[in-house]
Amino acid sequence: MGSIGVAVVGMGWMGEVHARSYAQLRSRFGDEAPDIRLVVCVDDVEARAEGSRAKLGFDKCVTDWRKVIQDDEVTAVIVASPNATHREICEMASANGKHVFCEKPVGRNGVETASIEHAAREANIVSGVGYNYRHVPVVGQIQNLIASGTLGEITHYRGRFLVG
Repeated sequence: MGSIGVAVVGMGWMGEVHARSYAQLRSRFGDEAPDIRLVVCVDDVEARAEGSRAKLGFDKCVTDWRKVIQDDEVTAVIVASPNATHREICEMASANGKHVFCEKPVGRNGVETASIEHAAREANIVSGVGYNYRHVPVVGQIQNLIASGTLGEITHYRGRFLVG
């Protein structure tokens, strides 16, 4: 398999999490890691896009996600943009043969979500959704505390994640 060219749309906290994760694959998994290339980051705030490019090692940055859809170097699109943009980005990426990973919520309602799913199936691309925080370090620490019995019997849990 050749290099997988990744575009990340939306360079807020979650977009950075994805970019950092892809950048660390080789150092964590060595030769077993897929060959991931951070091709382009997208943010409608130019300074944030440029900062992400410089900080995270993307080849380039743009402020218009539509440019990503036309980029032949991009194989997969990570959608971490505002929720209201998910449908259009996911559907256009799918229609152009890009594999898609979309952060939650996929759509703002069932109709949008079904439409995005239909577009992915029609295009025969690989798609996925980010629905959990299980790989966030603090969640792992909580899992260890619970497993060790330190906290006693857990009967209820409510968590808040402060991001910004």
